[in-house]
Amino acid sequence: MKMSKLQSCCVPNDQSEDSIAEYTIHAINQTNYRSIYQSVTTNMVDRGYRKITAENGESFLLIDDVIGVSLVASIWRENDLDVVRVITVIDSKEPRNLYGTPTI
Repeated sequence: MKMSKLQSCCVPNDQSEDSIAEYTIHAINQTNYRSIYQSVTTNMVDRGYRKITAENGESFLLIDDVIGVSLVASIWRENDLDVVRVITVIDSKEPRNLYGTPTI
C-alpha cells in the first residue's frame, strides 16, 4: 500500500469558515526531526489564518517570533473550503527568504 503524501487535520477557528491544514510528508519529517509538535504548527496556522492575503495557490511564510518557529505554506481556496498546505517547518524566527515569499 502506498503511503499518502499528505496528512490533513481540521483547523478549528472562531469564524464560520471551514479550513483544513494539510501537511506534506516533508513537513511532517521536519517537525519530527526538529522536535516541534504538530499542534504548534496547527496553532500557528489557526492564529495566522485571518492574516493570509495570499492568492489561490500562492505560497507564504508564517513566522512565530515567540516560539521561534516558521513555516512555509500555500493556500488553496475552493468553494467554501480553504486548505492551508504546510510545505516545510523551520526552527527559526529569522528564516532565509530567498524567493521573496509574502511573510505573515
